[in-house]
Amino acid sequence: MQEKVIKLIEGEIKKQCEAAALNKFEYPAKFVLIEAPFTQENDLLTPTFKLKRMEAKNYFIKEIKQMYGGAKLQGEDSV
Repeated sequence: MQEKVIKLIEGEIKKQCEAAALNKFEYPAKFVLIEAPFTQENDLLTPTFKLKRMEAKNYFIKEIKQMYGGAKLQGEDSV
């Protein structure tokens, strides 16, 4: 089931990229579906609904490392 959803979303991403006339290198190469909403309560957004990048990186570190084959991330020493 999850594989079908991923394929469906992958197709939609490709369709939207083509509609926007993006170059191939601008297409997202990898993505992860997550259930956690981005909210102020889980400290991922500021009161003005801007993404807190460091908090998001720390919150999703496992998913990010999985997408990039366990590569060391910028500033990871401080994580």
